[in-house]
Amino acid sequence: MERHMKNKLSILTLTLLAAAGFSSSLVAADKTSAADKAPSKPAVSPASIVASDKEAKIKTLPFHGKIASVDKDKKTFTLEAKKGEGRTFTIGDSAKMMKGDSTDAATWDDLKVGEEVRGSYTKSDAGAMEVAKLKVGAKTEVKKEKTEKPEKAKKDTKS
Repeated sequence: MERHMKNKLSILTLTLLAAAGFSSSLVAADKTSAADKAPSKPAVSPASIVASDKEAKIKTLPFHGKIASVDKDKKTFTLEAKKGEGRTFTIGDSAKMMKGDSTDAATWDDLKVGEEVRGSYTKSDAGAMEVAKLKVGAKTEVKKEKTEKPEKAKKDTKS
């Protein structure tokens, strides 16, 4: 009886191994046929990967403060700093300069020492802060009128 059990166990083990080998060969064959059917992708050059990575990493950062100095020749302005040196920003030709919260275009003449400015910038590869958008002038506060809540009717507690 013991011998009979060993034979059954051996046959069962061989059957399972054969089934596993057969199924893995089917999976491998299926993968190769799917790869043959897939359209070939165009080759991508490493330079284009680097360029797309740089484009994806460009993000704008916000800034605000008062102007400490303006240099029209270098196309830069520096913001006042509480401690140490202020931050210097470069204004390129692609920067959008506006007066306050309006859509009116600002000029270099609008950039004056002590003037409040805010906007966004990007960092160049060299580390320069290049202005993307600039709003010149204090932010206008929009006052919301408080709407008075209707008084709740007082319950008459007298009976």
